Amino acid sequence: MNFNKPKTHVIDYFFILSLFCVFAASALVVVLIGVNVYKSTVTNMNENYTSRTSLTYVLEKVRQNDGTGNISVGDIQGQSAIIIEKIYDNVPYCTYIYAYDGELKELFIKKDQLFSPGEGESIMGVKNFTISKVGENLIKLETTSNEGTKLDTFINLQSTN
Repeated sequence: MNFNKPKTHVIDYFFILSLFCVFAASALVVVLIGVNVYKSTVTNMNENYTSRTSLTYVLEKVRQNDGTGNISVGDIQGQSAIIIEKIYDNVPYCTYIYAYDGELKELFIKKDQLFSPGEGESIMGVKNFTISKVGENLIKLETTSNEGTKLDTFINLQSTN
């Protein structure tokens, strides 16, 4: 008979096993929460990138070319557009920035040359992009990304027509 040997109970093993299971389940829950947070962060970043980048692109193009009579708001087959007019070597050219077929497009051609809206260079995908003249020197840009994020901004033309 050995009296020095401690008695082990099944409950001791069950307690250790249940403690391990609680730890493993907690770790799994933390990982799943982290995955969902990361996924929503990436989605929000992509939505903001598309919306803000399209507005910033047009805003910067207008600022670069803001001269007397250079910027106007027009219409291309039912779509609103910003028209930037410049003269190169005594030949007038126009840059059209507009939305067509789910994309923001830019087209640089000679003034009064016929074109199709699909000929423009695609800048990025947008669900909706509207341009409207609000005041004498104020243009409003509104965009909706493909994910549904809506943003708008205003451009104050520094030069007068």
